[in-house]
Amino acid sequence: MRSYVIVEKVENLHHHELSSVEREDAIYRLWKTGRYKSHRELGEVLGYHHVTIDALIEAKEFRNRAGFFKDNKISLGRSKLDIESIP
Repeated sequence: MRSYVIVEKVENLHHHELSSVEREDAIYRLWKTGRYKSHRELGEVLGYHHVTIDALIEAKEFRNRAGFFKDNKISLGRSKLDIESIP
């Protein structure tokens, strides 16, 4: 069952037009499954260069540390913008 979910995520990365943040989140979640020994291995499975995988994971971790995109909201200093409310 778990393998099916991973295959589905890989297909979604290639067949759907994801925003850069959605793609970053999906790749990060795949990396965090622990199924891949290296960014290179994950890149080979996804069809991305390992440097791209490195950059996407690093960007996601930066956003997590900085507090961006918590609860589907972009943090803009003291205010938050609800991503889902954007047309």
